[in-house]
Amino acid sequence: MSVASTVLRDETLRQDAATARKRVDRLRDAAVLEAEAEGRRIQAEQELEARRQAAEQQATQAEERAEQREERIEADEAAAKRNVRQQTEAQKQQAKKAEQATQKRIDDRERAAEQKRLQAERQALAERKKAVEAKGKTLELDKAARETKEKRQARS
Repeated sequence: MSVASTVLRDETLRQDAATARKRVDRLRDAAVLEAEAEGRRIQAEQELEARRQAAEQQATQAEERAEQREERIEADEAAAKRNVRQQTEAQKQQAKKAEQATQKRIDDRERAAEQKRLQAERQALAERKKAVEAKGKTLELDKAARETKEKRQARS
């Protein structure tokens, strides 16, 4: 072999090594992005579940409070019917308003939790898309490296 062909072969090997390093870096970056996206998705699911459970617990407590109020109302009716009729009507309206307000708060919290979950899913999907794009670029580099290698072997 001549010195020129040895130098050319050395340069080709350096280029192949640089291409391989870039490929490894991109694969590593893609894996990191994918792992982060998965972690965020899991965290979003856990947060959504925690909010759902909290909303259910609040709804149960609101129902229990409403039942307790009704029991008190019935006890008052037995003690003094006239006075209780007036109080019952006022308490029923108050209970209805409180229940509506509680339900509105629960609905608002559930809506906010759903929006956060959707946002986290969108972020996770965007990160997965980045990872897939990085993987695609890596595959393109691999293909180009193979083609270059095959061309060099065909010349030899």
